[in-house]
Amino acid sequence: MISTTYRAAITLLLAVPVAFAPEEASAFEIITGKVTNIEATYMPDTVRFYLTGGSASCAAGRVLVWKRTADNNKAVYAGVLSALSNEKNVILYVNDGDTSCTGQFIYFSK
Repeated sequence: MISTTYRAAITLLLAVPVAFAPEEASAFEIITGKVTNIEATYMPDTVRFYLTGGSASCAAGRVLVWKRTADNNKAVYAGVLSALSNEKNVILYVNDGDTSCTGQFIYFSK
């Protein structure tokens, strides 16, 4: 027969890892490429653009979306427009499996 103290100790040992388990980690798909088109129709609410690269959920040539505050969208629009004009790369992070292809982070590089 298992003692009550032993049973309590086992229960505690099994519960502690669950209590300190990390929250669900964020996973991202990374899309890198040159800008081919920018759709300004929905500005300043949404920036929509196209890149030469793609990911598992967002194929190359599919519309990519950036949607934040109007001021942030204007800044990102300026960056995307500059990348288009100067043929620079854009690196867009979207949530893993997000078929709406909405960016979470955006970078501009050489």
